[in-house]
Amino acid sequence: MIEAREDTPRYPVRILDGGVFPQIDPWHPDIDPHGLHHDAGSGAILHAPGREGEHRIEDFHVLSLEAGADDITTASWNLSVHIQHLIGKGHLAAELAGLSVRLAGRAIDRVYGPGVSHDVRTYMSLRSLGDTNTCQGLPPDTAEGNKLIRNIQAANIAALVAGRGDRNGEFILLFETAIDDREITIVQEEAEKADIPIAISARPSDNGETLRNGVSWERFIEVTQYAAAIGLNCHDVKVISKAHRAIKAIRLARKAGNPSLRQPGLMLYGNGHNLPSPYDPGGHVSEGDPEQTHAEYLIEVVEWLKEDPTVESVGGCCGVKAYHISDIRTAVRGWESAQAMRAA
Repeated sequence: MIEAREDTPRYPVRILDGGVFPQIDPWHPDIDPHGLHHDAGSGAILHAPGREGEHRIEDFHVLSLEAGADDITTASWNLSVHIQHLIGKGHLAAELAGLSVRLAGRAIDRVYGPGVSHDVRTYMSLRSLGDTNTCQGLPPDTAEGNKLIRNIQAANIAALVAGRGDRNGEFILLFETAIDDREITIVQEEAEKADIPIAISARPSDNGETLRNGVSWERFIEVTQYAAAIGLNCHDVKVISKAHRAIKAIRLARKAGNPSLRQPGLMLYGNGHNLPSPYDPGGHVSEGDPEQTHAEYLIEVVEWLKEDPTVESVGGCCGVKAYHISDIRTAVRGWESAQAMRAA
């Protein structure tokens, strides 16, 4: 179980792997003819000949671990029951979500050996229903609308947990691109029923001042105070930094008013759009700054650690590849070494 870091830094900071989402769809441009992006990532499994898609995802995890990632985020971001129904694949959603967890496990076995003890955390990715391109937001805030959210996300969680099987290692549900306090509350309740720890990562608005749908950071912190960890993702690192500064100020004020207050550790992992890769030489420009460079990305990551001792995980979201992870690890470990020398 993740332990919340408080005011004293606890090293080493963990390195998350990159985002599978845009790494998959360039291999199969016919996957998403309508530009919905509902099938990116999952599309490699659904449409690739034979088991090519499975191998691609498993290989991506292996490359990330070998590059220095401590933890894996499963390729289940777009595999929710709801999203798959939108593209006529709803009957496969649970099977694919479970498969994504098994693929992460197979990658760990390839790197560490089957059955060998390891400390890799597997974050089982679950996407917000309100953060999809054609959903027109979440269902209405009614008893019926909330029941629909609960039923869909409970089914998604059950599929991910089933994919874990009896594997060893630490498994955490990662509710990503959260934009709504109502859905956050429901998903936390369903995770508790499933007896799985949950980390909750929010998608900031373009100016970083609120969640994407306008929910305040104060409210986000309030409803996530008992999560295993909270995070920020799905935007470029400069926006993540703006949101982080807002969250840090609120958390410091809360801690000053109640020194014994438990606060979850932070996970910060921005998009790497426009960072070139062998698969997508021009970069995959979507949400975020199209002028962002790799050097700027690394500078922002180190600044997060300098500014806030409660940051416990950093790494990549969409567009961050294995060799970017290697550079992130080098930058983070270098900073940690410098800090240790100053403290000696």
